[in-house]
Amino acid sequence: MRTAHTLLSVLLCATALFAQAAPTGESAAEWNVLHVEQRWARYARATEGAQTETRLAWYAFLANARDFELLEMVAIYDYDPRRGVESPSALGRLVAASAPQWPRVAAWFVGHAGDPAKERFDRLTAATPDSHVKDEALSTILAHAGVFLGWFDAHPGDQTRALQWLADRLRHRAEALPEGGHCLPPLDPAVVLLQWLDAPADVTELEPDAAVDERRRYVQQTVRAIRGTQAAGLAGPLWMRKLLHLTAHPHTAIRREAFLAFTVLRGRHLPWRELVAIAEDAQRPEGDRRLATLAASHGSHPAVFAFLLETAARSEHPATRVAVQRLGDLGHGFAAELLRAEADRSTELERATLCREAAARAAARFADLDAERQAAEVRTMLLRSAWLATSESRFDDAHRDWLVEALAGLAPDSPAGRALRAAAQGVGVDAEMLDAPAHAAVLATVRRIARLALER
Repeated sequence: MRTAHTLLSVLLCATALFAQAAPTGESAAEWNVLHVEQRWARYARATEGAQTETRLAWYAFLANARDFELLEMVAIYDYDPRRGVESPSALGRLVAASAPQWPRVAAWFVGHAGDPAKERFDRLTAATPDSHVKDEALSTILAHAGVFLGWFDAHPGDQTRALQWLADRLRHRAEALPEGGHCLPPLDPAVVLLQWLDAPADVTELEPDAAVDERRRYVQQTVRAIRGTQAAGLAGPLWMRKLLHLTAHPHTAIRREAFLAFTVLRGRHLPWRELVAIAEDAQRPEGDRRLATLAASHGSHPAVFAFLLETAARSEHPATRVAVQRLGDLGHGFAAELLRAEADRSTELERATLCREAAARAAARFADLDAERQAAEVRTMLLRSAWLATSESRFDDAHRDWLVEALAGLAPDSPAGRALRAAAQGVGVDAEMLDAPAHAAVLATVRRIARLALER
């Protein structure tokens, strides 16, 4: 009797599983016989620009249909840092289902960083239960440390230095569990991404109901790879070159995704010179020039700030609106003064309003930073001013005069005041991104401007 009852329960569960329809109407049985590219095309079309509830419904369906292949792809490819926390996420669904993909998906988000996630790890392990710290991949690994270590130990030769560091820390908290060894091996970015980033010119759009031709390369495959590169935080020279090459691809959607990737994959390898050149190239489509300006604005080189000042002041430039908005996000009092002057000069109400709104954001930005970030901002402002001087920018004198006046009012014992004194001694200003010929001249100018502020 008990055996019959157990069999009935299994049959009922199976019936419930296969009765659930995909959000696009297919049953689970119909869904799972589709080619993976067809499944992705239907998921992507249904969730593009959709509300969180729509994506959550898809995650639930894929988990219930045990389509862990696509759920893994969603987790590592469908990446948008602007989204809020999703609960349960694609990764969360994989974990809840004990899917063999989950350890390598969690590792994807923490295993490729140059810094092996030490700061995030320490922050999470010190967090109180009511902390608002959100780092789902690390939180998942911490909550299932034994399984993760079992997975790690089963694939010792395939792990990155970041994951090795993380595993060493986890061994103080848990013992490796054998079930982790049954999970799938780590994902290799060179296998998962590189071939799709080398997109031929004749890519094809795959309609959700169309048959898949294995000989063709599809737009969605390259777009997925670009987003996966962002999710993994792959910001080294190789990846930056691949993305930069895609900014000249004939297909608009691929170019757009490649440009937007630079707004996430920042750092010293960001090709700001090439992006600025695209923004200034009158032969490129205006949309590309705007996207290139947005991408370049995430570079740390002080020349980027000079470029934004110039572009914001050129009302005829197709990217002037982007430059104005980014100065509002990145600027300070001098940018605010420039933008207010542009607003007063403009005869177009829309541009005048845009400039005034950006000026208000820029003016308030320094005061809104915490003490340590104010200190970092002082160093950044000095570096920018020195670059304007050594590159003979038309904004040099005005920016330096404004900066000296602004820094003279810093409290001497504040972190920002101490950063100013250190800069006057040539200490603490990171100019690593500068080429050798400019390096010494810029640092000498930083010291000179800092001393001028201290002498006021």
